[in-house]
Amino acid sequence: METVTGAYNTVFYERADHRVKDWLLMTSPWPLVSIIASYLAIIKLLPHIMLDRTAYDLRTVIKWYNVLQIVSNAVVTWGRRKTKEEMDNPSNPCERESCSKSNGYRVDY
Repeated sequence: METVTGAYNTVFYERADHRVKDWLLMTSPWPLVSIIASYLAIIKLLPHIMLDRTAYDLRTVIKWYNVLQIVSNAVVTWGRRKTKEEMDNPSNPCERESCSKSNGYRVDY
């Protein structure tokens, strides 16, 4: 038993990445194990619960989800286009080639 406990501590605490030890679900393996166990229990129980019921009508929910995806993708695309335009045509003349030579960085426009 002592060997198992030592191996557990070595793998999950001593060799663990200290940069992520404070992240959610990264303190130990048990939060993730409990989420997986809950998921497996739900997918085992749901078919028995829904056995005598009609299926849910999710058409409206799916339509609104698709609209949300279209709008969010448009926002992201618009933001990337604006960023690329700002990089291609900087408004400040100092951001062009003359200032890039003075600070040692080479920027090709």
